[in-house]
Amino acid sequence: MNYRFYKTIEQIYDIVWIIIYGLYFAIMFGLSTSAPKLLPYFDLFIKTLICLFLILRFNPYNHIKFSNLDQKIAFTAGFFILSTTLTNELIVAYTNVIKNKIKNKAFEKKRNFELNFTNNATNQKNIQ
Repeated sequence: MNYRFYKTIEQIYDIVWIIIYGLYFAIMFGLSTSAPKLLPYFDLFIKTLICLFLILRFNPYNHIKFSNLDQKIAFTAGFFILSTTLTNELIVAYTNVIKNKIKNKAFEKKRNFELNFTNNATNQKNIQ
């Protein structure tokens, strides 16, 4: 593989990682409601990019000498795929729990307001 291909892959990889970190930040601080929906797409893209790179670099028809660096890259890629998958699942679960708590609190407030309004209206009728 040529040098230009490696640089292009590296630039795409860096850009996608910046986007992923931005989405993580937006999700954790509640800055965006669409970020949890977008994260899986970028996650899939980066995983696909890494997989294609590994397939092209380490295919059986490419006669390269497997070095310690190659071993580290392969291990890191596997660990990366595992960790991002787990991290994304935890973040999605975390945001779902928070959303459910917010919905439940809003529902309770609405219900309490309706009960108070109904009780006040009943008390007003009883007074008259």
